Amino acid sequence: MILLLLCISCSTTKNISKNELESYDVLNSITQKQKSGKIYYLTINNMYDKTDLSKYINPKFLDFPLCINNSINPANIFEESDFEYIKKQFNELQIIKIRKPLIKHKSAITKIKGKNETSFMTFPIVFKNGNYAIYYSESRYGGEFSLLKKEGEKWEKICSTLLWIE
Repeated sequence: MILLLLCISCSTTKNISKNELESYDVLNSITQKQKSGKIYYLTINNMYDKTDLSKYINPKFLDFPLCINNSINPANIFEESDFEYIKKQFNELQIIKIRKPLIKHKSAITKIKGKNETSFMTFPIVFKNGNYAIYYSESRYGGEFSLLKKEGEKWEKICSTLLWIE
C-alpha cells in the first residue's frame, strides 16, 4: 500500500515543468492567504466575457492603479519584452485541473461552482526570472489582475487592478 501511494505521488510531479512548479508555488501562496471562499479546481482560460484577456495586457491598462499607496512603481517592473511575454502567455492559457497533491492547503480548492463563495482564476504566469507573477481572478463581485513579487521564499501580492465590478 505504501509503495502504491509513493508511485502515485511521484507520478503527480514527474511530468511537470519548472514553470509549472513555480506557478504551483504561487498557487500555494494564494491558497494559504485565502481568508474566505474557495478557488475552483479548474483554472479559467484566457476569455473574459467573450474577450481575450491578453487584450488587457498593455502598459496603459497594467499600470496597476491600486499600487498608489505602495512603494513599488510598476513602471519600473515591466519592460516591453515583459508585456510581450505576459500577453503571449495569457493568449495561450488553457483550462487546467489544479493538481491537488501539489497544493499544501487543499481545503482552499473546491469543485463547487457556487458563485457567492467560489473564485475562478487563471493559472499564474511567472516572469522576470521567477521574481514576479501575474494572474486574473474573478468572483461574484468582480475580476482583477493581481501582481505578486517573490520575497525570499514567499509570494506577496503587491498590486491589483480591477477589470470589472458587479
